Amino acid sequence: MGHPSHANASRHSALSYGHAKKIEKQLKREVQQLLRLAEQADGVNTPDGMSIPEELEHRETRLAAIAETKAKVEARAKTPSAMAVTSLRSTASESTRLACAATGAR
Repeated sequence: MGHPSHANASRHSALSYGHAKKIEKQLKREVQQLLRLAEQADGVNTPDGMSIPEELEHRETRLAAIAETKAKVEARAKTPSAMAVTSLRSTASESTRLACAATGAR
């Protein structure tokens, strides 16, 4: 049977490329909203406890981290070794599917 392995990555720190793009778009909208709030308010119209400069800094830091990660993923996807791994994975998947079909296993 064997021992089940447990992934060491946190669900909250793992981020797919597609989800990163979605979050990036959302953060950019939030930054624009915060900038509009900052232009309108002298601190009177802001929600309780909100510091617009801190919120902007937080979102801009997240945007920078997402942009950096996206660039790494895009660069890695362009390397020949990444293409070879993808090719090997699809070949392995096809081999497994064929073996299962031949044996009747699922």
